[in-house]
Amino acid sequence: MVGFGAYYLYVFGMTAYVFGSLAKHKQRSYDNSFHIKYQTKDYNDTKIIFYKKELERYSKEFIEAEGMYDIFAADTKKDLALGCIQYFIKRKNREEWIDIGSNYRKNARNKYANTEDKIQKAKKKSDYMGYHFYTFDLNMVNHIEDEITQVWSDKNDSICENKLPANELYEIFIEKYIPKFDDENIHSRFGSKPQQREIDWYELLT
Repeated sequence: MVGFGAYYLYVFGMTAYVFGSLAKHKQRSYDNSFHIKYQTKDYNDTKIIFYKKELERYSKEFIEAEGMYDIFAADTKKDLALGCIQYFIKRKNREEWIDIGSNYRKNARNKYANTEDKIQKAKKKSDYMGYHFYTFDLNMVNHIEDEITQVWSDKNDSICENKLPANELYEIFIEKYIPKFDDENIHSRFGSKPQQREIDWYELLT
């Protein structure tokens, strides 16, 4: 019995060490990502260049945002701009559009998270969105963003073709999101009562 106990303690210790090492490596990679200039391609496409500027604009707003609604709105606008970038890149490079899009996102963030104070702000806002994942139902958010940008579509039918600014894309988003968000909460199947919402969109928007 002592031998078995020692063996399981050894296995547990090694598992904890491995996962701890992986977590530290992931954190170091994340910290280092703020100091790297990532390679991107715009293919001299005026629409990609347009949405790159939109992504940078709302990445800056996201870092500086205060309050639940402003953080959420800036985060959604930069995601919509990125979705349009990826939509156009996908039509030029079907193999790397996700990775190149990720590089655009990090470059836009790093352009303004360029001091230790702003890096900490960027991390804090990112942590905030992660902590409130279910508050905003970010699965729903991502689904509606993809529906608007048509980033996964193989057709050339995205509204991004019209070069709408991210704030106008956000207006389209919010008209779809709030009714669906409210409906999902009212008709929740989790338990006998609707989910307790932390957001009253009417109060936030008026």
